[in-house]
Amino acid sequence: MYIDIISDYPLRGVMIENMARIVLRRSKNNNFIFGCRYFDSIDEIISKYKLDCSEVLRIVNFIRSAGLKTDLIEFDVYDKISRKVKSINFYDVKSKIRGAVREYFDICVTSFEFLENISRLGGGAFIITVLIDFKWQVNMEIFPLLDAKIRIYDSQTNRTKFLIN
Repeated sequence: MYIDIISDYPLRGVMIENMARIVLRRSKNNNFIFGCRYFDSIDEIISKYKLDCSEVLRIVNFIRSAGLKTDLIEFDVYDKISRKVKSINFYDVKSKIRGAVREYFDICVTSFEFLENISRLGGGAFIITVLIDFKWQVNMEIFPLLDAKIRIYDSQTNRTKFLIN
């Protein structure tokens, strides 16, 4: 079976998200980084991994009402025994093929607004950019939300809302 990863955006997205999760776990030496697409709610993650989120309850309550609208979620814990969460970071993973004409990475307005609200509540909001070349060598960088070169678009109207950087 031949699959064109360059044009199959949904499959490429899943592959890049999983790769970013693995690289992030290794670089931060943190096993509490999860792909949001594999969980129905934040409560499922909290109960399955027995996390104490009493210090980040404002963020957890916001996510309960808004839903998980990002690619990766990281629970930064004081220690692995008590699993008391000191902060929560959110990552939206974006990819493009080297040589693409556009300089920016696309993010939909709902994801951007979600990350913006998380940031206001004291959570970490980041964009992981993955630049892929044709030999599958990648350049991965992590940017705070407002430091990344991103285009915010409205997928319902198919229009650009605004550009950052």
